[in-house]
Order: sequence, then C-alpha cells, then structure tokens
Amino acid sequence: MSTGLIPGANTRLQREAGITDSPEIFANDIMKKTKGETDPNIATCLARESSKTIEWLIDEYQIPLSLVDSFLYPGHSLKRMHGTPNRTGSELMGALCRAAEKSEIDILTNALVTDLFQ
Repeated sequence: MSTGLIPGANTRLQREAGITDSPEIFANDIMKKTKGETDPNIATCLARESSKTIEWLIDEYQIPLSLVDSFLYPGHSLKRMHGTPNRTGSELMGALCRAAEKSEIDILTNALVTDLFQ
C-alpha cells in the first residue's frame, strides 16, 4: 500500500533545490496532519532522523532517491518527499529488499502473528 515516497526534512536534495526545511517544521506538519493525536516526542524524533535516514539509504545502499518537486504532498508545508525514479511503492520496496539482502538481513514475510508484546 506504499506510495513509494519517504519524507525527509533538511536533506541535501532539498538544500540543492533551494528548499529551506527543518525537523521542527516537519514535526509541526505531522502534529497538524494528525490533529495533535500523535505523540509529539515521536514526531520530533522521526523528523530529526529523517534527513539522515534518506541520505543513509542513498549513500550506503545506493537507493536511487530523488526529491519529488512536481507537487506538494498533502499535509506537508514544504516539498520534502523523496522517491525512486518511477515513484511506486513496489519499486521502493524492491530497492529496500535488495539492500537488506546485500546486508544479509533476513526479512520475515507471510508470518501469522498471534501475540504482540509492548
């Protein structure tokens, strides 16, 4: 169900495009979009780590992400969505799965979950 896009605030791709963004602006957008019904600490943490994550995927695993500058994604005040060339969820998932395989990380799929522990 993925749209194939990953938000990232203050990435080098945004800066190269002349977009001034920050984790604080991103976290504020998250809080607005969720009408304040998300944990502000989690929103802030996600926003702070977002650019490092985007750049890590590009640099460490050669995931071909680029800034989506053709439209403003709903709920975001700035262009901060990053996607693979065809902008599809299946393309992004394929790239992420190949990166996991390359790193010898096992991914369990089609597993029946019977209990969750918090």
